Amino acid sequence: MVSNGLASLQQGQLRYVKTVRVEFTKEGQLGHVHLANGAIRVAQRFSYEQVGQLLEQLEEPKPELTVQTNPAIFAMLRRMRDLALILREKRKKRGALELSMPESGVGIRQQRPRQRCALRGERP
Repeated sequence: MVSNGLASLQQGQLRYVKTVRVEFTKEGQLGHVHLANGAIRVAQRFSYEQVGQLLEQLEEPKPELTVQTNPAIFAMLRRMRDLALILREKRKKRGALELSMPESGVGIRQQRPRQRCALRGERP
């Protein structure tokens, strides 16, 4: 499968990429944009939950943190989070709506003689 092979960002593996480097001002204004071919090697692979735990450290440091990373990666995550907050605030000022919806999922349970489907949290 492509998503688990050549297109997967596996830690330590070299991957050829199309790079878009976008620079922003401190106010979130778009600056220089550069496109290039490149190669990357993933220094550390994270799940969304792991990044969330690391970013929570910025708000409320906890000694029992289970996710470890080097300081350079942590600093990069912090800068990306800061930029995301600046850009979100700009969108809100322009009138963007923020829709928070619960995550949905589908569960399939085998029942003879047919299968039944239900959204997570519902009973078939």
